[in-house]
Amino acid sequence: MKRHLANAAYGVIDYLAFPLGMLIVAPVVLHRLGAASYGLWTLVTSVVTIGSVAASGFGDANIQRVSRWLEQDDPVAIRRTVRNSLSIHLVLGCLLTSILLAFAGTAAARFTLVTPELNHQCFLSLCFAALIILVRALETVCVSTQRAFLRYSASIRTSLCARVLTLVVAAFLSILHASIVSIVAATALITAIGTALQFYELAKLMRVRWVAPAFHPDVLKDLFKFGIYSWLQAVSAVIFVQIDRIFLGTHLGMQAVAAYALCLQLTQPLYGIAAAGLHFLFPYFASGAGTRHSQGRQVLIATLCNVVLVTIGAAILVTFGLPLLRIWASSAIAEASAGVLPLAIISTAFAGMGVTATYTLLAHDHSRTVMLFNVIGGTISVCMMPYMLSRFGIVGLAAARLPYGVANLLLYLPLFSVLTARDFPVTAYEEVR
Repeated sequence: MKRHLANAAYGVIDYLAFPLGMLIVAPVVLHRLGAASYGLWTLVTSVVTIGSVAASGFGDANIQRVSRWLEQDDPVAIRRTVRNSLSIHLVLGCLLTSILLAFAGTAAARFTLVTPELNHQCFLSLCFAALIILVRALETVCVSTQRAFLRYSASIRTSLCARVLTLVVAAFLSILHASIVSIVAATALITAIGTALQFYELAKLMRVRWVAPAFHPDVLKDLFKFGIYSWLQAVSAVIFVQIDRIFLGTHLGMQAVAAYALCLQLTQPLYGIAAAGLHFLFPYFASGAGTRHSQGRQVLIATLCNVVLVTIGAAILVTFGLPLLRIWASSAIAEASAGVLPLAIISTAFAGMGVTATYTLLAHDHSRTVMLFNVIGGTISVCMMPYMLSRFGIVGLAAARLPYGVANLLLYLPLFSVLTARDFPVTAYEEVR
């Protein structure tokens, strides 16, 4: 129990450090470089987030398979799984990096229609963002393997330091009135150094001199069997969460993105804290631990904690959200966000309450179910966005996020079926050696 609580604490620390840092750094960038430059930084960050998740979506497959091999005490199978996972992420990372580099000019022109003076900065920032995506894809292999070993402190230590350092550098460069390009370039350099250290730690964990990619058809097939659905789920999730800012940027400009993004950033911890704190459930249940009764009880306890945590956070934001925005940014931005904040709180809270269901279903090889719910809910949201934005402005855009949140909450329906199934828990596992 102490180990699980420690892993939960490390997960929360890993998540909280970056958003809290953003809360501190965002006003510095906003006031020193202006709303348009801050909007550009937010937009580039969204592109990096979408690309990184798309390039690293097989991390869950790596966790699930390595957890199973750990339960069977098979270090050879673990190494093969990790090396083949590295190959998948290397290919995905290179592919997405190449695509972004090829279309960086077109994207920059589109993103800066309202602020054409930022076109060159946007182009260069997107080029550096492409490199960050590749590095993040490789880093995922290190982090997911450490988490499969339930070594959350080891997986968090280096990545956390790197992310916090990027924010410190961003604030420092903003004070010096440096460009957004400088901030993104510094982020790329720090991320690369941090990932190199992660690979050093991974090699020590695997007891090898270095971790090189490998291509074994049987192992790749096994990873794809689970990973294709978890990848689609992860990609669809991040697209549906981030794409509203891209819609807004292309229609109303960078200043509108700044107000909207600050509001959403304030609500993000509702989902993030729950997701980070309960992530240990995934490798724990994936290893086959527990019986029907014990896992059912553990899932119930986790769900109650999940719901209570998110509800308390939502109540705090409803009460203090707008005053915080006034202090954090400005009265003008707070007023512009007045209609957005309640809707953002509701949609994010719904998604946050579905975290336990998501991890438990993934652990029991139901990644396809999770993917379908996410895709259906997200597709409804995306289809609503153009109309809601043109009809109701940024408030309508925030309202369009609701179906995606509801879809995450509805995952408890298939979870109930899984927990009450006669063949639960599944102990049989096709070995790949």
